[in-house]
Amino acid sequence: MVSVDQTEIAAAFNDRARTYARGDWHRRYAERLVELTGLRPGWRVVDAGTGTGFAAFAARRAVGRTGRVVGVDISSEMVARARAAISGAGPANVLLARADATQLPLPSGSVDAVICSAALLYMPVDAALAEWRRILRPGGLVGISTMQRDNPPSAALFRRLAASYGLRLDDPSARLGSAEECRRVLSAQNFKVRSIVPETVAFHPADLKQAWSVHARMYAAELDTLPQVDRARLETAYVRALGRTTDSGGSVDKAAVLYAFGTTKP
Repeated sequence: MVSVDQTEIAAAFNDRARTYARGDWHRRYAERLVELTGLRPGWRVVDAGTGTGFAAFAARRAVGRTGRVVGVDISSEMVARARAAISGAGPANVLLARADATQLPLPSGSVDAVICSAALLYMPVDAALAEWRRILRPGGLVGISTMQRDNPPSAALFRRLAASYGLRLDDPSARLGSAEECRRVLSAQNFKVRSIVPETVAFHPADLKQAWSVHARMYAAELDTLPQVDRARLETAYVRALGRTTDSGGSVDKAAVLYAFGTTKP
């Protein structure tokens, strides 16, 4: 089972920080969220779970010099990478900080929008949304993105093969992986649902080459229960199956995603 224990999550993303920005799909995914959110010049925006800063940087372009963006992440290594990427680039209106997105040191009603690209499923969902509602002004906007259930296909393939070695792995996308579930969690925290947009995001071959290492880190505790020989066999089987699917024109190069938006009540 994939835990939302924040210490474990921080450690996992500290480990991923060095290579995270190499996945161009992360950038495109984050920029599309910002585009659909409809941020305006002069707005104050929080990017929750900023990672290496893709959504924060896109938000900076949207709000302009008169706006302000605060990007927070529980992973110190991710924040360090984001700071390095933004150093000397553009106006100095982005603040990046290591912080828990469910406990933000910001006044109530102090921001116009909160965005969260691909990170909400790693947080206590209700606590995060409640905190974002607290800091949003009346009529403020929240925008999140998430994979649909059983996506990305490369992850679903990994879980199916792992099951043949006795590992029953949860689908982390299931928690928010349908329009109905996104609508439910937003409504439960008194957001008015503005829209839920289903789309796809494409992966490049370089992204798929990292698939084993990504899943091996995500499910490290479960994989550690396997004998070393079985772990090696699973890795070989997965890499081969992923290659066959790619070569045959399979669907592993695209993932179904959702962008969900809500507003606070005036």
